Amino acid sequence: MFQLHDLRKSKVWQEANREGREEGRKLADARTVRKCLAKGMSAKEISELLDMTISQVRRLAKQPDPPMS
Repeated sequence: MFQLHDLRKSKVWQEANREGREEGRKLADARTVRKCLAKGMSAKEISELLDMTISQVRRLAKQPDPPMS
């Protein structure tokens, strides 16, 4: 019988899981950037703190939060 651990071994599940984690990380980074900016940190300070480029910080700062479902 097909069980949950069988599903977790599938390539489809592994890819979906990876994509979900990546999307979650991006959302967390965007929220962190906006919070740091609200606290008065510069884009340069944030880029150094989060180990990303200033252009990445600026892009994330403009990214809106997705609606909660």
